[in-house]
Amino acid sequence: LVGEVDPDDVHLDAVALPTSQPAEPLVAATVSLRASLAPSSSCRDLTGYVVDAVQRTHDTWTLYVFLGAGEQAYKPGQHVAVDPHQFPELEPWLALLGKLKGSREGARRYSLSSIPGERCISITTKKVPYDPDRDLFPAPLSPLLASAALKGREIQIQGYAGGYCLPDDVASRATHVLHLVAGSGVVP
Repeated sequence: LVGEVDPDDVHLDAVALPTSQPAEPLVAATVSLRASLAPSSSCRDLTGYVVDAVQRTHDTWTLYVFLGAGEQAYKPGQHVAVDPHQFPELEPWLALLGKLKGSREGARRYSLSSIPGERCISITTKKVPYDPDRDLFPAPLSPLLASAALKGREIQIQGYAGGYCLPDDVASRATHVLHLVAGSGVVP
């Protein structure tokens, strides 16, 4: 959200037109924007290499993954999936968690913190600490991703997915966009 927002111009439908506009364009713009936010997916398995790992805060790291030319075809707001089972060092923990939970650990999704067209994609991950008084199980993947341990290694990702993408013409259809999101807050 950029700049100051007049509360009268903000609607919980995610789009607000100036209050001087008639109600019909607001409804049309909102419905049209909702349609463009419908889930979309062009997921495929991709193999990349972690070319860098940069520590951003005491518990947050950004991994830069080179996928090869033409493999960065995603929209801002999409995410990738990382399967923890590809990392041999996690297998004993994943086996134990699977036994305790009664199910196999699934892939984790990470928002892309890179801009489409950059040489590498990036994901920014916050290490999730384990607190036995609060957490039933530890997070198996975030401690590995939120470190330099994968630098220079191959990584398999599944991407790109997620329909939380604004239409290309959003600037001509709305004066303000309000995003209400959850998560660690480390990526746009």
